[in-house]
This record gives sequence, structure tokens and C-alpha cells, in this order.
Amino acid sequence: MDEQKLYWVFIDKPTKKAKLHLATCGACKGGQGMHGHRENECWWKGFSTRNSAWDYAVQEARKIGTTSSLCGLCHP
Repeated sequence: MDEQKLYWVFIDKPTKKAKLHLATCGACKGGQGMHGHRENECWWKGFSTRNSAWDYAVQEARKIGTTSSLCGLCHP
């Protein structure tokens, strides 16, 4: 049985964003997002805990030269 993904991180390399969302967020839609994404440049990754999601957001943000942030819509 798969873990339920309650938190999602969106990584957008071109705009240098690493943002944490709740799965129920309208901007996230359970990792589907509102817009299409550019393969290898933008992606969603789901997590069952907030801590693991935030750790991933911080790690990926460092890789693309930015800081991680929380979604302003869902406030995870």
C-alpha cells in the first residue's frame, strides 16, 4: 500500500522556486498543479510528512540557488 501524499513540493528551476504545498491546495491539486510543467525543469514530489517535504524543499532550493518557501494559498 502506498503512503498517502499529504504534502507536495514544487520545484521550478527556470524561476528558481521551491515551494511547499498541502495536497488539497488549489495550486497543487495533489501534485498535478494548475499549469503544465516542463520536463526536467519543473516537477512535483509528494511526501507523507511535512518535515520530509520541507527538508526536500530546502535541499532542492540550495541546488537551484534560492530559498524554499511556503505556499501563500494553503499555508502548510
